[in-house]
Amino acid sequence: MAKWIKETFPLEMPDYYLSQERTKGLVEDWEYEGPRRVAVYINRDTNLLAWNHSYQPLSDKKDPDLQEQQWKDLEIHAGLDKYPVEVTFEKDPLLLAALVQCDILQEEIPLQKEYYWDGREEIHPTDKKWYNEEHKVFRWEKSRDWMYAHSWPLLPSNVIEIWEIQYDPEKKEFVKPYPWKKPNITTPEFLYYYYNLIGEIEKYIEVDAVDFHPDKVKILEDYRDQLRDLEKKFEPFLDRPWMIGLPPDPRYNEENFKKVDTFTIMDESGFAPLVVTEDNLKEMADKVNMFVPQGLNIDP
Repeated sequence: MAKWIKETFPLEMPDYYLSQERTKGLVEDWEYEGPRRVAVYINRDTNLLAWNHSYQPLSDKKDPDLQEQQWKDLEIHAGLDKYPVEVTFEKDPLLLAALVQCDILQEEIPLQKEYYWDGREEIHPTDKKWYNEEHKVFRWEKSRDWMYAHSWPLLPSNVIEIWEIQYDPEKKEFVKPYPWKKPNITTPEFLYYYYNLIGEIEKYIEVDAVDFHPDKVKILEDYRDQLRDLEKKFEPFLDRPWMIGLPPDPRYNEENFKKVDTFTIMDESGFAPLVVTEDNLKEMADKVNMFVPQGLNIDP
C-alpha cells in the first residue's frame, strides 16, 4: 500500500482550455487526493511517458528489502523497451494529479467557466450535465445562456498532454514545462465540417423531407438558417473552434458538439481522415454559397 495524501497545489493553466499559450497568469488551487508517489513507465527509444501502462502506487515503508523488491518488480514489468521512474507530489504534483485523478468528471467540480457569444467569460456554479449515454443525458441542461463551458479550475488531465511528456534520463527528471493539451479540432477542420453540415441538411430537406409534414420541414429549415447565421458571430472564436456552440440538429437526439468533439471526415478511401486543404475547403464552401474567412492559415 502507498501513503495516501490530501494536499493542495497551485494549478497553472493556459489562457483558455486547449490554448497553447499562458500569458494571463491563470492559477487556481487544486486539491490532490491519492498516493504520495507512484511509478510510471518510460519508452526507452523516445523517453516519452508510456501512459498506456498507467501507474503503480509506491510504498513509503522504510523497509530496504521491500523498496528494493518493488523496483525489481517494476523493472520486470517494464520489459526490455521501457524503464520505470518515480513521480512524487513534492516534485511533480501536476503530473501526479493528471495521472491519478484522470477519472474525475467535469460536472463534479463545483465551478465552471462560461463563454458567451458577446465575448464575456464568467465563472459560476456548475449547471452543466455532460453527454452521457448511460444516464440518458443527450442534451445540455443549463440555467444560463452560455455558448461553451468547462470546469473551473480545469482538470489537471485537461491541462497537459500526457502522451507527449518526456523524461530526461541524464537529469533524472521530467522535461518541463509540460506540453499543453492539444486541440481536438483545427480551424480548417471545423470550417470544413461546418460547410459540410450545411450542405448535408440542405440535401436532406430537398431529398428526404419531400414527404414530411410542413411543420417538420419548417423545423429543419429553421435549423439550416441557424447554421448559416452562425457565421455572422463565430469569427472571434475561430482560433478556438472547439468552443463554437452549434445549434442542436433536430434529426438526432444529441448535441452537435458531440460530433465536433469526435470530428472525423474520412477521405475517398474511407480508411483515413480527410486532410483539409485550401482547395477542398474552398470547394466545400462554394457548394453552399459561403466564403472561407480571409487570411485563414491552412497548413495541412
